[in-house]
Amino acid sequence: MAFLAACTLLIAVRRRSVVVGHGNRHAGVDDRPIARRWLLAVLVFLIATWALLASAFWNAVSPQSVSSWRGESPWTIVAFIAVTVILAPLAEELFYRGWFWTGLRKHWSAFPTALLSCSLWLLAHISRGFLVPIMLIPTAVILGFGRHFCGTRAAIVLHVVYNFVGVLVFVLLLTSTS
Repeated sequence: MAFLAACTLLIAVRRRSVVVGHGNRHAGVDDRPIARRWLLAVLVFLIATWALLASAFWNAVSPQSVSSWRGESPWTIVAFIAVTVILAPLAEELFYRGWFWTGLRKHWSAFPTALLSCSLWLLAHISRGFLVPIMLIPTAVILGFGRHFCGTRAAIVLHVVYNFVGVLVFVLLLTSTS
């Protein structure tokens, strides 16, 4: 399901970024090189730390989330990891903090743009339960901050790091002998 959602977002971005960018897809998602690399490094540290804490908390609250995967095929787990670490961050960031952000920034200031795009991103995760979007609020703040000060590519990097750390904890718990 996540694969289909990510593909849908990527298709929407591909089609609509031309409109927002007035014929230029890259301008439609504000695809510029990463600015303020030192700030990105700080944000990577913060988001990785938060991912570690959130993953540990999630396992404590919902230990069945890992144990339910123990009987799955290794190929299913590899596909899950690929979608979670690569496809979902790329699609979500290009949509919410790329195309959507760029379109809103033409009419609004940074704070309302960040608030709306991050809120919609949180709502997209509500299908996984009410607790998930609440736990993702710090992530949304860091992603919005990174997007505003460092660019769309930085938001993609931050999202990949967050999901990678979460998946790494998941795989370590999955392969543990408990």
